[in-house]
Amino acid sequence: MYAAQRHDAILRRLRRRGSVRVVDLAEQLGVSVITVRRDIALLDERGLLVRVHGGAMLRKPAEDAKRGRKAPTVSRLRSIGMLVPSTSYYFHELVLGAQAAADVQRMRLILAISGQAMDGPTADGPAVGDPAVNGPTADDPTAGDPAVDGPAPADTDRDRQEVDRLIGLGVEGLLLTTTAGAPAPTWLNDLTVPFVLVERRQPLELDPVEYVASDHEYGAFLAFRHLAARGHRRIAVFTERTPTSPWIHAGYRTACRMFGLDPGLPQVDGPAGPGTLEAFLEAALAAGATAVLAHPDDKAVLLLQWLGARDLSVPDDVAIVSYDDEIAAFADVPITAVAPPRRAIGHTAAQRLLSLLAADHRPTPGHIHLIPALHVRDSTDRRIDRF
Repeated sequence: MYAAQRHDAILRRLRRRGSVRVVDLAEQLGVSVITVRRDIALLDERGLLVRVHGGAMLRKPAEDAKRGRKAPTVSRLRSIGMLVPSTSYYFHELVLGAQAAADVQRMRLILAISGQAMDGPTADGPAVGDPAVNGPTADDPTAGDPAVDGPAPADTDRDRQEVDRLIGLGVEGLLLTTTAGAPAPTWLNDLTVPFVLVERRQPLELDPVEYVASDHEYGAFLAFRHLAARGHRRIAVFTERTPTSPWIHAGYRTACRMFGLDPGLPQVDGPAGPGTLEAFLEAALAAGATAVLAHPDDKAVLLLQWLGARDLSVPDDVAIVSYDDEIAAFADVPITAVAPPRRAIGHTAAQRLLSLLAADHRPTPGHIHLIPALHVRDSTDRRIDRF
């Protein structure tokens, strides 16, 4: 549970009961007594409650006067809202980054979760499902077929409901990670508060907007450049379809042009159904692949395991790079991986939103791309002779 969620829960209980005990809150919230005490101290500092021995009470004007304290001002209650699709590791890091920036300005971050699925086509990436992106896919000839890829893209009704709810709570600005694969949220043009898109790019259907996003195309390019520098020219690519995957394939196409990579190796961007990943590996080995890039991390770990089951060594026989770097370092052969700057994305987006709130005029909208980092590990620790 995030700090903002705990603070909401503490204040809700106070409004219902008038007072709360630290030990009870710790048990109800599933956190330590020390954490609850810190939360209460922060809320007391913000003027939202009165800290007492062993707990807290609702703040009352008479109590403020008795203690010689001024009633909380509106500025101490200012807040911004943040909408994310889920609280997975990726978005958890975005939230932590945004919260750190908000805390510096003594702003409250209120979190909303749309609960929308993250897979499927995405409007903010290039040409998802296009054969020009997927390339040869002998193991998945139906890639891009709606009958195979699943249902039509989700809508953004839930996004809009949660945004309306946040505005109703009085937030002054919004950090928005809208549903991937849904029609462009043109209703954003009608918002009455400033907002910044987070890990989403400029929808062409919208007026110019602020956004902060990872430069996934360049991040993927770094991975392919690293493999090329080690002599690899036959590199296969497997990506489970996500908002990130089309940018990975765009980086691959650039690397093919710059480093003379063989574009005839299997390239898959689609749903990772039963047998799809294993069929990809068979096709890659049959095509003579010396390296594989996989996204997300669990696919890279599975490929590593299956190569071992075939008595093939990583990196001696096949090198592996992963894109995400959430668990890649924990494989039995630590996997070289590209790590998007998740926390920095959230922090930078929140800073940008706070600067918009402080400006006395509307500045020119900006598009900010942060560069992922390449973490080199054992899975690529070998040079090979060039073909």
